[in-house]
Amino acid sequence: MMARLLFFIVMLSLSILASAPAFADAAKTHRSRTSAEMAEWMRNVHRDLGRQRKNIFTSMAGSSEPQQQGEAIIELTVKADGSISHRKIRSAEGTPSIKRRLMIAVKRIPNLRPLPKTEKRQSVNIVFPVLYEY
Repeated sequence: MMARLLFFIVMLSLSILASAPAFADAAKTHRSRTSAEMAEWMRNVHRDLGRQRKNIFTSMAGSSEPQQQGEAIIELTVKADGSISHRKIRSAEGTPSIKRRLMIAVKRIPNLRPLPKTEKRQSVNIVFPVLYEY
């Protein structure tokens, strides 16, 4: 009786170990598909924001004053439906008044595309070229 039980446990263990690579392959396939979907989503978001960049940051540049090219890194937290729940300026050059105007411009960024179905929330860092007055 004890030998049968021991044999059953050993066989069960071996069958579990034999199926482990199949589980690993399934998880790897899911991860690669998910990362491919997120990479595609990021490309689309950057393309969409690139098209809208002129509309978003028109208020940053003055009309006749000298200007300098700079960049601002903006972090957006995007919910599953594409709405932006959090906007934060990570780094920006310039005076406090320029940074205030940059924040107003960041608030104009419209909702983005919905996330892939596997994602609930995503944080995105975007680098925008900006014309600063000096």
